[in-house]
Amino acid sequence: MAELGECEDACGKKEVWVSSIDANVSLGTKRDDKCKVLGPCGNSWVNAAGKLMYEMLAASRLVSCGSFFLRRRKAYNTWFHPRSRMGYTLDHWLVRRGDLKRVIRCQTDTRLTVDSDHRP
Repeated sequence: MAELGECEDACGKKEVWVSSIDANVSLGTKRDDKCKVLGPCGNSWVNAAGKLMYEMLAASRLVSCGSFFLRRRKAYNTWFHPRSRMGYTLDHWLVRRGDLKRVIRCQTDTRLTVDSDHRP
């Protein structure tokens, strides 16, 4: 996670910083009115690693884009448990809070094929 902060710090103020991250963390959705990191949409499940990443994103003024856009439920799932087939959002697109207005859509795309157990 330290490298993520270093990359964000190296980006100029007039540049748009964007990162896609296979973090294997479930961040959940907006927790309360003070929450600036997450939006109200997506999977509400949060794991311990998600709580830590949330704190890091909040300190860096970064947001997870996918939680700000209303989509059908499966469009948020980036990984499915092999046995239960339960969907989780483990991969995230991150931007600076001020650049969220530049994002028009964020979801998985099942038409893309990649050699991974995660959905692009």
